[in-house]
Amino acid sequence: MDCCRILEHTLPQAGFNYRIEEVAELDECAAFTIPDQGLVVVREDIYELLQKGNVFGRSTVIHEMAHIVLKHAAKLHRGAQLKKHQFYEDSEWQAKALTAAIMMPLEACKEAESAEHLAKICGTSVQSARFRIDRLVKEGKITGQRSLFI
Repeated sequence: MDCCRILEHTLPQAGFNYRIEEVAELDECAAFTIPDQGLVVVREDIYELLQKGNVFGRSTVIHEMAHIVLKHAAKLHRGAQLKKHQFYEDSEWQAKALTAAIMMPLEACKEAESAEHLAKICGTSVQSARFRIDRLVKEGKITGQRSLFI
């Protein structure tokens, strides 16, 4: 996925603006989205990583896009109190799950020989690939392959 194009062209065409903030102004998170205001804010160093095609830069943009697609309200952001809702109701968990599904489609997960292979073919981190495969095994969407990914 061309995440630079998503941030710089696709999101503005959909009515969203983006803003790049200095690291000192946004030191607690890489980026955030305020769907009600049509705004995505990305930390400058993350934007630079994105420009280089870095995995974390790319996944950050997809993660913020997931918040938009899932129509999350700003009140459910990372600072929300834990234990007040089920884990799957958490906006961060939902955005991470959607990011993983977008970056590592089920078919790629089924075809990958290992988490390392999945990371390579999908352009993600090995850690993310292991997490994605583990979730799919636990959900029964991939069977008989657990030993390949642990």
